[in-house]
Amino acid sequence: MLDVRSAARPPTVGAVSTARPVAVAALLGLTALAAPAAAEGSPTCSMKAARQAIRTTPAAAALRATLDGPFALIAQLWCRDVTRDGVDDMTVTVSGGGTAGVMGWAVFRTVGARRRLVLLRPDGQHFRIRLTGRSEIWEQYPVYRERDPGCCPTGGYENRRFRWDGDRFVVARRWRTTDAG
Repeated sequence: MLDVRSAARPPTVGAVSTARPVAVAALLGLTALAAPAAAEGSPTCSMKAARQAIRTTPAAAALRATLDGPFALIAQLWCRDVTRDGVDDMTVTVSGGGTAGVMGWAVFRTVGARRRLVLLRPDGQHFRIRLTGRSEIWEQYPVYRERDPGCCPTGGYENRRFRWDGDRFVVARRWRTTDAG
């Protein structure tokens, strides 16, 4: 059997010394390309960052109470520019971990190196959220009548479309439907 390792000629000292600087230079070039984004100081958009934003923002106390539940979790996270400033914002939904589904949601605007709470919807159950336009968010939740069990709302569904007006989110449209849509 032929030993390929012994048949291969080892690289010369000159070849090794020139190959490494080229590889290092290539890596440094890639690092330099990535550096401007980090230098801008934009905060990370991640599940961990969403939890931290909720837990450290005093105005988000009601949503924090849900997130602190024993089975609670960040249900959805969108890292997308919804405030039309060219910087990704963080839209996050929180589930209590039980049958009520998404119980609240919030939008944190990216301003420099910080997140600022610009929309908070902390109290509900079975929220459905969609980012529908460049700066629009559609919200739907069931309407429960007095004797409705948690599984079966009979009051239809309340829908709201929030739109960024350049300074804050406003309700652009509100309507009720008989079915989830």
